[in-house]
Amino acid sequence: MAKKTTETPEEQTSAPQAIGITTTAAKIICEIIALCTKRGAFQPNELTTVGALYDQLLAQIPAEELQAPAEEAPAEEEEVQLELELEADAK
Repeated sequence: MAKKTTETPEEQTSAPQAIGITTTAAKIICEIIALCTKRGAFQPNELTTVGALYDQLLAQIPAEELQAPAEEAPAEEEEVQLELELEADAK
């Protein structure tokens, strides 16, 4: 009789598995990381790991898609203005 080998849950998940991610999703995640970093959401000891993930995602995005269109700049300005208005309302 052949001996069955069973893997524990730790053994089953220990090997990293590749997942599919769209270019759009990679760009959005990079934007989220940049925004969280700007706002101080990460502790200093976490920055190496977060930066490594950011670099891996950025490497998957074609260079022509990394250039932000000029029309996105006003949206960022609107967001900053909205935050300033919310802070003023809170006071």
